Amino acid sequence: MSSQELISLEGLSAIVEEIVNDVKSSISKVLNEAEQRGLQTLNDAKERAKNIFEEHLNTAKLKAETEKRKIISSAEVEARIGILQARDEIIKRVFNEALIKLKEYVKTDEYYDKCLPRLISEGAKYIKCEKVILHLNKNDMKKFNEQLLRKLSSDIGIDITLSSKPIACVGGVIVESPDGKLSYDNTFEKILRELEPKLRVKLADMLFKEV
Repeated sequence: MSSQELISLEGLSAIVEEIVNDVKSSISKVLNEAEQRGLQTLNDAKERAKNIFEEHLNTAKLKAETEKRKIISSAEVEARIGILQARDEIIKRVFNEALIKLKEYVKTDEYYDKCLPRLISEGAKYIKCEKVILHLNKNDMKKFNEQLLRKLSSDIGIDITLSSKPIACVGGVIVESPDGKLSYDNTFEKILRELEPKLRVKLADMLFKEV
């Protein structure tokens, strides 16, 4: 082999080596770019997954908070209802006890000597007539004789007559004008009904301030 042929072979080998290196470099570059794109894609996917997770987490937290508020609100409503029911029950007991005591009180001399005449006088003053009719329960009708009527009429300066029809009440009186157009309910039941709102407020202040 001549020296010229050897140079040609060496030159060809160098060219081939250079081409191979270029190919390797290109392949390496392509692989690196692909790897970078893959890493970027992976990072993007991770970021999207993180965002989706946080979005679902925030949504779940919001739903949980909403449910929590609903539960608390429902519990508060139930508690308030329970408190109101308890207050009503106490008021009923107070009124029942009051009626029991009043049923005993109407049997006393004080009731007939002081309380009932005062209730009649209040009703007569409200009616403002020269003559009034008294409506009493059966027991009071038996006790309130003509002598007591005359004395009371003289004391308050009004002509008083007693209705022949008894009314259903524990005690007290309904005072009525002769024509029936005016009347004043001064029975114990009416007095207790008028006291009920004040009693509710008092109980709320004493026991149920949160209502």
